[in-house]
Amino acid sequence: MTEFWQLPAPARFLAGIVEDLRAGQNVVVTLPDHTPDGWLSSLRTLLRNLGLHRLETVENNGTAPLLCLAEHVGLESKPIRLRTIDLCERHEFHGRLLHLRADNPGGWPAWRKFLDEYEDVCRRLNLAQRTLFFASLHGEVAAAAPAPKNLLRLHSWSGCLDSLNARLYATSVLASEPLPAWQRQVFVAVLAELALWDPAVCEAGAGRGLAGVIDPGSWLAELGNARGWSASDDATGSCAAWRGLRQEFDGCYRLHSAWLAVAGRRDTLLQRVWNGQVAALFPLLERQRRALLKTHRNLLRVPWRTTFGEIQRIADLELNHIAEQLSLQRSAGLRDLCEFVCWLRDIRNDLAHLEPVRASRLLDVRFRDRLAQVLIAEEE
Repeated sequence: MTEFWQLPAPARFLAGIVEDLRAGQNVVVTLPDHTPDGWLSSLRTLLRNLGLHRLETVENNGTAPLLCLAEHVGLESKPIRLRTIDLCERHEFHGRLLHLRADNPGGWPAWRKFLDEYEDVCRRLNLAQRTLFFASLHGEVAAAAPAPKNLLRLHSWSGCLDSLNARLYATSVLASEPLPAWQRQVFVAVLAELALWDPAVCEAGAGRGLAGVIDPGSWLAELGNARGWSASDDATGSCAAWRGLRQEFDGCYRLHSAWLAVAGRRDTLLQRVWNGQVAALFPLLERQRRALLKTHRNLLRVPWRTTFGEIQRIADLELNHIAEQLSLQRSAGLRDLCEFVCWLRDIRNDLAHLEPVRASRLLDVRFRDRLAQVLIAEEE
């Protein structure tokens, strides 16, 4: 999953954290459950490449924060009433970069109070002397993040990913798939629309093939069940975001596709499949239409009367008009061409009626290579 964190948006997220740390600020990162793996190792690599302090992990073992830190830095004596300022004056505590992973909801309030107090103390310390904290809050604990201050910055992963980065990751996951270019475009578009912010969906769907992502209900439900989601979950409540059920994506809140599958929301899933198919197929269909008008102009005629009026120009003939004219000519020599155009027409009609194209139609082996050949000829 390290490759995911090299995409523009995830890399920008990590770079923002590093920028604040370099500026001498403490950082709190909030991460929903099921955040993509590899972010911490990627952050460590980024810090190391920039020559910054080594990131040390502080074990949140339930001990009071000051005593836990005194033990971590190896103070020989631990005052009974250790204060934050006392800790900061000890040279053993100077110039460190400490990572606190707050997974324990019961122990987090004490650490949140400590970070709030420490932010105030930091203002009295020069940058070389200052130890910085990097706290990562996961799931339920992330909902109790401290308020940002001058030397305490808050970075939230929710809402950082967008559709462009989702498509880039889907493209990288499918890079080795032996598919015609046009099928790869459809596969990427549909998979990215199902995955949204979650690259795990891309990885799960890639192994199902294009037919599998066109009908994704079963494998998405498996993913949702493995995460402990159920149809009874409140997917719009305050906890939904931290559980990974719901997240901001492209400026609005969307529900995770795996939860939709678990909840039996088939219509919404198929809408996402349709969204991806439209994005990839409509431009291809239009290119096909123009190529057919150019290559087979001598077989077509205008004016052409339809139920919606009369078409006067060849350029205005749609796929259904072309298919109808070829069918009326009843020529054995045109049978293959007519079947191909009817296939294109049926795909367009499905999409125009807001229905995803079923796999049995879209992946008809009779037309797979022919579609690619027409697209190549268009450029020659």
